[in-house]
Amino acid sequence: MIVKEKRFTRLQTLVKVTVRDLDNLGDLIDVASKSGANQINSIQFTVEDEEAYYQEALVLAMSNAKGKANAILGTMDKKSRNASSNF
Repeated sequence: MIVKEKRFTRLQTLVKVTVRDLDNLGDLIDVASKSGANQINSIQFTVEDEEAYYQEALVLAMSNAKGKANAILGTMDKKSRNASSNF
């Protein structure tokens, strides 16, 4: 008895695309699909200037932490000191 093996070839290509107008993102994915892409994985959304948003998040986090610390200290009839005075 002769058994024929089926052989498959898998081709994977990584493409990185930067889209600044998200209104056109759907059209871009449609074009890729119509051009032969049968799987589209790991779409990631980021911002151009991550550092600016990171710095803003740090300021908001510190403000939030200070508010929480003051609320806790308020239950003990105490006030927080300026954290920068410790340095």
